[in-house]
Amino acid sequence: MFERFTVQDLLDTIDDRLSAIEGHLGIAPGAEPPDEAGSPQAEAARPQAEVARLRAEAARPQAEAARLRAEVARLRALLSEHDIDPGEPGDSPAVAG
Repeated sequence: MFERFTVQDLLDTIDDRLSAIEGHLGIAPGAEPPDEAGSPQAEAARPQAEVARLRAEAARPQAEAARLRAEVARLRALLSEHDIDPGEPGDSPAVAG
């Protein structure tokens, strides 16, 4: 029927998906965005607006990855604050009453 997932399972799934996205985009966690413009001569030949657009576009996946990592950390802290162990199956003592 329905599989029962622990919070830790869900957090691990988010982390796995984030790693897959980073791998697909060819970026490493915490890596600097690649130089989309190529050589210095090619960069100088492009209009400044195009260079700025490409740099912003290259930084977006890393910003999203950082945002997701911060959200995972926030959720883990919230669980800890409520004495919920994400690795434990079943309801937490707070839910059980």
